[in-house]
Amino acid sequence: LATSRTRQRFENRPVNVLCFTPDGHRVAIGDEKDIRVVDVVSGAVSRERKGAHDMRIFDIAVAPDGRQLATAAFDGTARLWDAETL
Repeated sequence: LATSRTRQRFENRPVNVLCFTPDGHRVAIGDEKDIRVVDVVSGAVSRERKGAHDMRIFDIAVAPDGRQLATAAFDGTARLWDAETL
């Protein structure tokens, strides 16, 4: 890591948790109550679900086939999401 460089910065919004998609081209990000999927090269948000939880998201995972996301939050819920229709 001593010679690595920053490839992308995700700013202006909190990032509580993130997880790479299996193809490595996107990251799924959980923040206060929202989920977003972001392209790692351009930084463009490709999908977003505002108000996904009632409290802060503390965990996020992407299924090995990339078709589903799972989130868990301090509101006591864990939810499964279709990644294509998020």
